[in-house]
Amino acid sequence: GVETGEGAQVRYTARDETVFAIVDGAAGTTTLGDIEPTRTTTVQSLDGTELPWRATPEGLQVDLGVSGDSTGPVVVALDQVTARP
Repeated sequence: GVETGEGAQVRYTARDETVFAIVDGAAGTTTLGDIEPTRTTTVQSLDGTELPWRATPEGLQVDLGVSGDSTGPVVVALDQVTARP
């Protein structure tokens, strides 16, 4: 499987223009090394809450807004992103 920069497992799926990252075992900040942001990128939780993010040399870094004792995967909706080469 694919891992985040912090070692959590991540899977991707897409619907229309939105890419969903399903991150298992992550808390706090996670780095999605497969994702490249664009000028119009937005990152949200499934309930529509905007999540803070920034571009790093390692990929798109997202503040998941969850603590270390969260259970189950965290799903993040990414709009206007591209795959990193």
